[in-house]
Amino acid sequence: MRAIVVHEFGNYKDVAKLETLPVPEPGPGEVVVRNKAAGVSFAASLNIAGKYQRKAPLPYIPSTESAGIVHAVGENVTRVAV
Repeated sequence: MRAIVVHEFGNYKDVAKLETLPVPEPGPGEVVVRNKAAGVSFAASLNIAGKYQRKAPLPYIPSTESAGIVHAVGENVTRVAV
């Protein structure tokens, strides 16, 4: 999968890097979604800059908005399906 990954806080153009990562396997109670669209909100941009109330642990993938298709479901998931 491709994702924007932040390894350090700072200016979005300087610290947000497009990377290729393995597709994760869902754990118990988790769902993997193949995203078709994702957004980075104002709050996420503050987090990227290290200016949000709580800093995300690094590295992380910023996004507070996404839409897609369920790709895989973990054990004990009953409300959604592939």
